[in-house]
Amino acid sequence: MAVVTQVAAEVMAVAGGTEDNTLAVLCALLHDTLEDTALAPDVLESVFGPAVLAGVQALTKNDGLPKDQRMADSLRLILAQPPLVAWVKLADRITNLQTPPAHWDTEKIAAYPPLG
Repeated sequence: MAVVTQVAAEVMAVAGGTEDNTLAVLCALLHDTLEDTALAPDVLESVFGPAVLAGVQALTKNDGLPKDQRMADSLRLILAQPPLVAWVKLADRITNLQTPPAHWDTEKIAAYPPLG
């Protein structure tokens, strides 16, 4: 959970008070939800709305694609969203450059940052 709040804090630090950063903060808090939980996308949409769902889906890797195609697909989806969603991806990468979360196993640490 600490990583999620760190990503949101990074987004808020960059966004400051210059614009409405609600979309970015919600996407930051929820960015791993579809990857790491059994929550259905329609539930996420019903609670947070279609813009947040679209942002979270853009930030979610498509594990159905070959690994060498995932990054290009992810970037395509992110670039189709408001720029605030790209901030979340950058904030997540910045956060993941710090000490890996305690719950990551050795294999995940060795594989990060993934290409997809």
